[in-house]
Amino acid sequence: MLHALALSALVAGGAVLPPAPTAVTTVPDEPAAFTLPEAPTYQAVVADVDADGFAELVRLVRGERGSIVAEVWDEEGGAWTLRGAPLTVVPPRPTGGQGNVVYAGAPAQLMVRRVPGGERVTLVRRPRFEEPALEVDCCLLVHDIVVTDGGPPTLGDVADRDITADAVLVLDLDGDGVDELLVTRSLPPLGDIAYPTEARVYRWTGARFAVTATELPIGSGDAPYALGDSDGEPGEEAALISTLGRPGLFRIALGPDGLVVDEA
Repeated sequence: MLHALALSALVAGGAVLPPAPTAVTTVPDEPAAFTLPEAPTYQAVVADVDADGFAELVRLVRGERGSIVAEVWDEEGGAWTLRGAPLTVVPPRPTGGQGNVVYAGAPAQLMVRRVPGGERVTLVRRPRFEEPALEVDCCLLVHDIVVTDGGPPTLGDVADRDITADAVLVLDLDGDGVDELLVTRSLPPLGDIAYPTEARVYRWTGARFAVTATELPIGSGDAPYALGDSDGEPGEEAALISTLGRPGLFRIALGPDGLVVDEA
C-alpha cells in the first residue's frame, strides 16, 4: 500500500522513474526440468548407450578422495533414475604408499561416437606411471561405457593399452557413417630441426579398434581440432596450427591404407 502511494506521488510530481531492469535476478523452474543430485560434475554427454532407442545421460562426477565416477541416468515414466551403482573410472588417491599408476591430473573424458545401428559412449583416460623423481607419460586407455539388460554400467574393453596422447578427436574420417578416433602426440625433435607429430587412427571393426600410426612432419600435435568436410571428398578432416618447426595451418585427412596425410 505504501509502495503504491509512493509511486502515485512520484508520477503526480513529474519525477522520472528509473529504467526497468535488463536482467532477471532469478530464473523460474523450467517445465518438466529435472535436477540431478548435486555433485561436482566434470562432463556430461547424451547418447543411447543401451540401444533401446532412447537416449541416456552419462556424466563424470567427483567421488571420494579425488576419484572420478561415471553415472548413467535413464528416463522412465517421466522420472530420471540412476542405472545401478556409479562406476569408478579414476581410482581414489591411495591412503598408504605411492601407487604405480597415478591418475592425479590425468585427463578423463567421454566421447560420443557413431557405430552401425546406434551410438557408443567411449571413455578415454591418460594415466601416467610415476617413479621417484621421474614422471613418464604412460598410457592411453580406451573403453566403452556399456549398459546391458538393465544392469549397472561397466567398462567394455575395446582397445589395447597404447602410448599416451596429447589430444583425441572423434571424426568420420572415411565418410562411411562410422566414427574413428584421431589421436595425436608431439614427438621429440629430430636433431633440433624437425618437430614431427604422430597421428594414430582408431578404426572400429565391430568389436574392437584397429590402430594405424603415421608420422607427420608438422609440430606440434597437442591442439588439433575438428574441421569437418573441408575438401568436398567423403569423410571429415581435422586441422592443426603448427607451433613448432614448419609454421602454418595444416589439414589432416585419411589417406590410402588408413594412413594419415597432411597438407598446408
